[in-house]
Amino acid sequence: GGGLLLAIDQQIPSKRRADLETHCEIMVCEIKSKQNPKLAIILCYRPPDSDRIAFNHYLEDVLFNVVKEFSHICMLGDFNLPEIDWVNPDHLSTPNGEFVNLMLSYALSQINVVPSNAHSHLLDLIFSNSNELVIGVNRVDCSFPSDHNVLSFDINVHVKQKAVFKRTIYNYKRAD
Repeated sequence: GGGLLLAIDQQIPSKRRADLETHCEIMVCEIKSKQNPKLAIILCYRPPDSDRIAFNHYLEDVLFNVVKEFSHICMLGDFNLPEIDWVNPDHLSTPNGEFVNLMLSYALSQINVVPSNAHSHLLDLIFSNSNELVIGVNRVDCSFPSDHNVLSFDINVHVKQKAVFKRTIYNYKRAD
């Protein structure tokens, strides 16, 4: 299990920002919008048996670099933290408390309330630093072979779509 995949329509101006990433399974992508602020999408996977303290440090390094350049942040992924009650996340011991405090220190709110795996745990989390950025989180029925449900949501950002040029290409070998 594990790994990251971020698929973005080719008409949306975007680029991967490997310069902001660490060697952990954390990916950063820049989405250019019509408005001045750029949007950073951060994708994360933390394996269930990995060192939580080390992951928190890697994630903090990424967030520190991202907030220098981006005013809008959407971070999502499988964090494998089923013990955290996101309705009342205040009473936690380390390292779960460190993770929650890290999110709070970067003004990131956890938006997803839809249980995302076969055991009804909330493992797939969606964070944003803006209440208007992520809209309508829903579970989608899908036949994809996974123990996680597919989550669907909208990101409220206006992008300038790349121009698509159509041209006619003649095949002179077939000419009469």
